[in-house]
Amino acid sequence: MRLQTHVCSVFPTLRVAVGGELDIESGPCLRDQLTCMIRAIGPRLALDLTGVTFIDCSGLTALLTARKAAQARGGWLRLVAVSRCVGRLVQITGLQDALRVARREAATAIATCMACPVRAQCLELSLRHWDIGQHGVWGGLIPADRAELRRRLPDRKELSEGMAGYRPVVQSAALVMPWVAGWPG
Repeated sequence: MRLQTHVCSVFPTLRVAVGGELDIESGPCLRDQLTCMIRAIGPRLALDLTGVTFIDCSGLTALLTARKAAQARGGWLRLVAVSRCVGRLVQITGLQDALRVARREAATAIATCMACPVRAQCLELSLRHWDIGQHGVWGGLIPADRAELRRRLPDRKELSEGMAGYRPVVQSAALVMPWVAGWPG
C-alpha cells in the first residue's frame, strides 16, 4: 500500500496523518516531506500514525530524522496516535519517550476530550486543583503535559479570572500539546 500523508491542521501545531506502509521505499519520502513541512510551516509536529499498516527500521529512521530537524529549529515531533505495528516497534526499540507516544488509553480519552464542549473548563479545573488533576486525562492533556503547561504559565492569575481566563490557558496549552489547538476560548 502506498504511503499517504494528510495535513490535518497547521497552526499553531502542524498535525499530519500518515497511512500505508512506512518502509525502505517510503521512509525517505516521508522524511523529506516532514522536513520540508517543518522548514516551511514550523517546528512543532504532531503525527497521527493510526493509518500505518507496516513500519520497519527505515520508517523509524524517517521519524527520528524529522524529530531531529524539528528540535534543531527549537520544536518537537510527537506521535499523538499510533497503529498497533507502530506502537510495537516503538516499544521494542524503547523510543516511547523520545517520540512522546501517547498511550493507547490516553489516546482514547484525548479523542473524547476533543469533542467535549467543556474541555477548556476541565483543563482549567485540573490546573487549579492539582490534587484532583494529577492522574488521568483532563482537558485533553495527560499529567506530564499538564505539569509542563503549569510550568509554562507565566502568571497563574488567569486561572482565577473566570471565562476570560480560558483564552490564555488554551493558548498556552496549544504550545505544549498539539490537539489543544482550536479550543474555544
